[in-house]
Amino acid sequence: VFQSLLDNVKETDAAKNEKEYLLATGQLDNPAEMTIASSQYEASVALLVQVRNKALDAYNELIRMSV
Repeated sequence: VFQSLLDNVKETDAAKNEKEYLLATGQLDNPAEMTIASSQYEASVALLVQVRNKALDAYNELIRMSV
């Protein structure tokens, strides 16, 4: 699960960087594409952080359980 989330973050980051480069060099016809790519990257990072936090919470709950 984490590997697929990390791959998604890497892919969206690469897409965002490509759109930023195209916008900076004047090759991007629609500037909204860069905004969309940036939003997708932010959403993928937020999802990864949320899943990580939930996994850590679950781990801590397991550690606190008495047998």
